[in-house]
Amino acid sequence: NYDHKFRGPISMRNSLAQSLNITAVKTLYLASITSTLKLARDAGITTLNDPDRYGLTLVLGGGEVRLLDMVGAYGVFAAEGVKNETNSILRIEDKNGRVVESSEPSKNRVMDREVALQISDILSDNVARTPLYGSNSLLYFGPGVDVAAKTGTTNDYRDAWILGYTPNLVVGAWAGNNSNKSMAKKISGLIITPMWRDFMDVALAKRESESFPEPVAIAYDIKPVLRSNGQVVDATSIAQNLIDDEDVNAESIANAMYNNIHSILHYVNKNDPLGPYPSNPGSDGQYRLWEYGVNRWKNTQFGVNTSTTTEETTTEGSDVGERID
Repeated sequence: NYDHKFRGPISMRNSLAQSLNITAVKTLYLASITSTLKLARDAGITTLNDPDRYGLTLVLGGGEVRLLDMVGAYGVFAAEGVKNETNSILRIEDKNGRVVESSEPSKNRVMDREVALQISDILSDNVARTPLYGSNSLLYFGPGVDVAAKTGTTNDYRDAWILGYTPNLVVGAWAGNNSNKSMAKKISGLIITPMWRDFMDVALAKRESESFPEPVAIAYDIKPVLRSNGQVVDATSIAQNLIDDEDVNAESIANAMYNNIHSILHYVNKNDPLGPYPSNPGSDGQYRLWEYGVNRWKNTQFGVNTSTTTEETTTEGSDVGERID
């Protein structure tokens, strides 16, 4: 992550809102580079044409993109999954206001509506991004004003990005040196966001205020690990799921928590995420590596060691880990 800290179990909502890199890399692995590039092309990204060039760092700036393409792609979220082709000239009028020529941008659905609404709901969630930006940052426009936004900073501070949108407006901004030299060592929120915010304040004052539709609640019958409610999980809530006996001691709780927290690969087969739990999660090439990081975090949090190796771990037992991964 940008701050070199690993946070352990966290919801996708909080991870995306707080720009955590590890979760993004793991998501790309689960989705696959091929499928992700197809979605990017469908959404209007024109520069990512050679799958053999890219690895999991693609989600961290490992591929060149154009600002215009990125604005169009974020427009898919704003338009609830529909891609509106970029169009430089909407119409030409003569001096009397008569339309001489006009064009209607082509439209094409490239994303499930509920997926787009979920992304907009996350990126406009001020509570979810507060741990990174604070509760009254430049990304927050006040109660009742729906603005979704995502910032990004490339390595060595060469590029600072921000893409933000409402249901009827998408605005992107980029800052960097033409020589590709590093800028000041500040995250994009301090470099480019103030300019973007100034523009948005003027633009939104001239447009009708609209709100993002609420996404449908995630189905309860899918795996707990895939239906996080977006809340930060703490030790208290975990413990209450684990204990029925008031006399259970702290050590027992810590051991139970330790043994029920795993990486998402413990519960999800990337080739069939909604299918059954993996019978042998260790067969995935990334499983041992992902579990290593989680186990390091658990040792720090709980001070508990286990003799069970990652290759031997199964999915049987309490589903508490599934809910909090």
